[in-house]
Amino acid sequence: MKKIKKFTAVLLCLAFLSMPCGCKKAVPVTKTQYMLNTVITLTVYNNKDAQTLDGAFELCRFYENMLSRTVEGSDVYKINNANGEATEVNEATARLIEKALYYGELSQGRFDITTAKLSELWGFSGENPDVPDRQVIDNALEFVDYKKVLAEGNTVILPKGYAIDLGGIAKGYIADRLAEYFTQNGVKNAIIDLGGNIYALGDKEGEGYKIAIRSPFEGQATIGYVAGSNLTVVTSGAYERCFYKDGVRYHHILDVKTGMPAQSDLESVTIIASHSVDADALSTVCFLLGKEAGISLLEKTEGIEGVFVTSDGEIFCTEGANFTKT
Repeated sequence: MKKIKKFTAVLLCLAFLSMPCGCKKAVPVTKTQYMLNTVITLTVYNNKDAQTLDGAFELCRFYENMLSRTVEGSDVYKINNANGEATEVNEATARLIEKALYYGELSQGRFDITTAKLSELWGFSGENPDVPDRQVIDNALEFVDYKKVLAEGNTVILPKGYAIDLGGIAKGYIADRLAEYFTQNGVKNAIIDLGGNIYALGDKEGEGYKIAIRSPFEGQATIGYVAGSNLTVVTSGAYERCFYKDGVRYHHILDVKTGMPAQSDLESVTIIASHSVDADALSTVCFLLGKEAGISLLEKTEGIEGVFVTSDGEIFCTEGANFTKT
């Protein structure tokens, strides 16, 4: 069983900052573009590797065009507009949907990729999010059930009226594919930052990486970091996409039972793992489960560590998280 460490200082909410552990300084080459509905920053630590950055962004665009719900002609778009008919998709799409359904089962339905229509009602990705009418929410909940999704081979069947969204797991999957791409092209050290989903490839020429952590609470600074190499660090939290109405905060992580923002005792969860697709899903799963159940899940999961920040500012992390408070 993993040991759980508790910190009393208020902390966390993933922000990326790569800092060297030693004195040797690598020379980074960085490029940034807007894709996947977020700002993507890719960094390599050798000038000769810089030419691979353009190819990496092309790979991002390829997966966006395949997995995005809103890109017309994508696999997900075709599934959502098939009116219940079987849809042939790319093998990668089918396997990612299977992975998402696995986490749906693991979380007892809390992680659910069929929340697309429900999320649309709230408009968190738009400029004017608002609280939907209760009846409208209830109507959308009639079409939320991950068990309705059938994936066999490269064929996906989704009942008419349902819609899927892979936003809770796709960035992690893409980060893993980018790490593979860099490795296959001889890049030994790189940072993949997909809007806060971080993958630190290599060991930064022996220096190691420090991925900085800051507070999710307004006005608080970065006060800790996770250190290591060849690791991914992903956070989910109530601070990420939210709005206030009549003094009440509404965040984007929805409870599929109520259709409302999840009532968690956590402010954020950071997952540290070797595969970003798992970290991406588990950060949301653990937030939805809450502190006790989330920690319990990680205690049973080999190779996955976590840092949990409660709403009252306490910090709990698994022993292997390699988290340091500064």
